[in-house]
Amino acid sequence: MTNENSNMIAADPLLTVEELAARLQVKRSWVYTHADDLGGYRLGKYLRFSWARVIERLEHVKGTS
Repeated sequence: MTNENSNMIAADPLLTVEELAARLQVKRSWVYTHADDLGGYRLGKYLRFSWARVIERLEHVKGTS
C-alpha cells in the first residue's frame, strides 16, 4: 500500500449504521434498507460505510434523476 492510500484510509474511517444515520438525518432502518445503494461493506455480521463512497453514490443517484 502506498503512503497516499494509507493517508486516504486514515482520513475516511468506516462509519457504523448509527453514525451514518445521524449524518444523513434518517432512521437506522432506512440505512439498512438502502445499504447496497449506499455502498455498504458487510464485515461478518457488521455493516460499515465509507462517507466518501456514500456521498459519491448519492451524487450519482442525484445526477441520474
